[in-house]
Amino acid sequence: MTKHDDKCVTVSAPGKVLIAGGYLVLEKPNIGVVLAAKGCSFHVTITSFPGKSTTEEQHVSTSTSVNDAAGDNTPTQSIETATIRIPMDVHSPQFRTIFHYWIECQSNETNETIQILPREDEGQKNNTSNTFIEQTIIIALTFIQRHNAAHFLNVLSALQSTRSTLAVKLRADNDFYSQVQYMEAHGLDLTPGNISSLPNFLPCPVDAQTGALVVNKTGMGSSAALVTSLVGALLRYFDVIPTLPSSDDDDDDDDDDDRYRALLL
Repeated sequence: MTKHDDKCVTVSAPGKVLIAGGYLVLEKPNIGVVLAAKGCSFHVTITSFPGKSTTEEQHVSTSTSVNDAAGDNTPTQSIETATIRIPMDVHSPQFRTIFHYWIECQSNETNETIQILPREDEGQKNNTSNTFIEQTIIIALTFIQRHNAAHFLNVLSALQSTRSTLAVKLRADNDFYSQVQYMEAHGLDLTPGNISSLPNFLPCPVDAQTGALVVNKTGMGSSAALVTSLVGALLRYFDVIPTLPSSDDDDDDDDDDDRYRALLL
């Protein structure tokens, strides 16, 4: 099995073109028709790096006492709760943002809970958050824990033993966002050929007056692709989705990528 302290996985999910359905699909029995967009994908990479010092301990053990059901006069029973806390950084270079979190897993004889908490290390003040990403991570990790609790805790323990930080990188192909401003700034004609020749994963432009990011979506399903690729990457990193055997044949690698895209759809 691949060590998790040097494991790196990337999962991609395609954008989509809505043919029919719209918001009607939110109510049964309505259906929608969607086509996957080749060459327009969201990519999530997850790895870890060891040895990063933090301002808080990664592991805490606590003890909780509860009364026996027979009555108040009976001796209390102590239930020890172990807490594993792993730092996670979610980096979105195109949105010029890094979100810093703690992934906290508490477990005892009767219950296990997972939560995601904001984290402030030295030099990382004014930490921002993103509820959309946080809810995706917590739902995915809760499923992973329930799928195979022992393996999930083993992976977290291995990360903890090397004081590792989980690193998540979010990248979207250019077609998800309008590139008109970039092309005009570089004197490029608005042609398909020029669009296809642009550098990959261009960052969103910044408004010169307000300093705010200018995000003009093209309606290719970037939010859905983000959620799908992020969930898929977490499932693959924690071995819920098996890692495909590597191959020296580039064509075989492309086939493997297509199989993962199909699986995620």
